[in-house]
Amino acid sequence: MRILLAIVAVLALAWGGWWFVSARALERAAEAALAAAPRAGIAVGHAGIEVRGFPNRLDLTISAPTMRDPARMSAWSGPFVQLLSLSYKPWHWIAVLPDRQDLVILGEPVALEAGRLQASLVATPGLDLTLSRIHAAGSDIRLRGAGWQIGLAELRGALRQAAARLDAQELALELTDLAPDRGLMARLPAATELADTISNIRIGLELGLNAPLDRHALAAPPQIADIVLREVRLTWGRLEIDATGRLHPDATGHAEGRIELRMRHWRLALAVAVAV
Repeated sequence: MRILLAIVAVLALAWGGWWFVSARALERAAEAALAAAPRAGIAVGHAGIEVRGFPNRLDLTISAPTMRDPARMSAWSGPFVQLLSLSYKPWHWIAVLPDRQDLVILGEPVALEAGRLQASLVATPGLDLTLSRIHAAGSDIRLRGAGWQIGLAELRGALRQAAARLDAQELALELTDLAPDRGLMARLPAATELADTISNIRIGLELGLNAPLDRHALAAPPQIADIVLREVRLTWGRLEIDATGRLHPDATGHAEGRIELRMRHWRLALAVAVAV
């Protein structure tokens, strides 16, 4: 019995030591990633970084994080960001975002509220922590700007390494019951032929990148080499739009390529496009 107790005590001490080493390494990695962001033109700030969850979890909390990109007139801030993981699976994370976030898009302040907004991130075990896949989900999402508001019942998204291309990521996104701004709806000449909500938007595409998505991506964000549109579909009342195609940046950085559109009730689609 004494030998058994001694073995248990040694294992407990070893596991506790592993947790504290892992927690410190995680904290340093978060600090290094945030410190590297200015090299990409992104100014970041926070009120503190803390790791909890002893002995079986590694729960990283960044308090009052902020990110600003003056060149793109964009910014983001929130009360916290959390990354949650099991200490024996440090390559699999759950990201939890607050139910209220503040953004700046092209210089315009935008408030984001959500009943639920979280993601699951899985990396390839290794020093670079190359991204393997992401699954994201949200519900009861609202975006409010100066004089406008958009609602969204549900969001689902996924990003994973493409099977046929090592330099590409497959992106899938689905939006359900998107409620356009009421002011926009009032301006549409064909509003009576449209539903109050866009019932479904599905996007499936392949992103070719010039660098992998790993822990170095914040300091040197990968650039898009090409985009393959596998499926883009919108259903809004009687209006249905499908698109496929391929795009790539030209010598000046603008999108170049070919997109094929298929529309049901194309006159309605044209009226909506003109009004918007």
